[in-house]
Amino acid sequence: REQHTFNSSHWTSVVFGALDSQQKANLRRRRHIQYGDDCSGARAPYEALRQFVALLQRNCFPKVSIEDMFASECPGCEGDGPRKFINMQCRPNIMFESVHRGASTCGTDLHTQKHVDIPTNIMVYAAGWVCRDVSTMSNHRKELLPGNHAKVRSGNAGASSQTLNSSMQYIKRHRPNIAVLEN
Repeated sequence: REQHTFNSSHWTSVVFGALDSQQKANLRRRRHIQYGDDCSGARAPYEALRQFVALLQRNCFPKVSIEDMFASECPGCEGDGPRKFINMQCRPNIMFESVHRGASTCGTDLHTQKHVDIPTNIMVYAAGWVCRDVSTMSNHRKELLPGNHAKVRSGNAGASSQTLNSSMQYIKRHRPNIAVLEN
């Protein structure tokens, strides 16, 4: 049986090759990236950013550091595996229990158990939401509701609606340079 291995340099090379000279000049000026994510599971956007920054270095661009400002993830059905996985792969500065960007400006850091301000100076923000709620395969499907819906405002909507609304509130309020929303 033929085995396929993931070649991280292939996709980064394709992206790099598609950049024009002005975009490459802008990348040469960048020295520091502040990153944060909410409910991104295995943190694929963070890993992709790390791979792209590594490719830039291999192509003689100045070193760019990535500050992993925060992550949030709820425990899975089987327990706290998702947060344990994140902390094993890359320990963010702050780990929040859940997304709460739309409701407050501070939260509890699960590393320290202290109440901390939610970072707002993010350059790259990524967020995902529960696909199970809105999947056509789900026997317990929930409608994806807009943020102004009464169930979302009262906290009685499905997890997908709540997470998506909180993520959109964070983007609207803090205006990161880049926002990646994935489901």
